[in-house]
Parts: sequence; C-alpha cells; structure tokens
Amino acid sequence: MDSQAWKHCKDELGVPVDYPHRDEIPDEIVDIVDDRFPCVLARAQGRTEFVMGPEVLDRCTVSVPDFKGRLLHHAARFGLCIESRAR
Repeated sequence: MDSQAWKHCKDELGVPVDYPHRDEIPDEIVDIVDDRFPCVLARAQGRTEFVMGPEVLDRCTVSVPDFKGRLLHHAARFGLCIESRAR
C-alpha cells in the first residue's frame, strides 16, 4: 500500500493503529488471535475483538480504499463504529 495513502487513511479513521509482530503480541490477546495472521483487532469498551483475519485481508486489492471499506464493513458486523473523519 502507498505509504501516503495509508497515513491519510489512518488519520481519517481517527483511532490508534499499532503493528506488532506475532512475537510482540501481548499475552492477553494471544488466545483471541489464535495463530490467525495477519489480522486486525479492535479494542472497544475494554474488550478486544477479532475483526479481520487472513481470509479477508488476502482479498484486499492492495489499495487503501479497499482495505478501509473492508475494515469499516467488518467492524460494523461486530457492532463497532469507526467514525471516519473524511477530509
């Protein structure tokens, strides 16, 4: 993904984004991830939710808009609202 487009996407999402490697995953979420890498997790209301796994991420077309659309769709399926701050 284009680094400028990704930075813009992160800014629009308005939520913290972290990129830990599998050996850096905190113990409290190892069971949630369950060796499904790569993945996207969300932390909301004190809970960590598994939002997207490799089966979804592999279908991304390596474009930021595709990733963002899938993220918003899958987050909504779990009742997570990410209010995009579009510019």
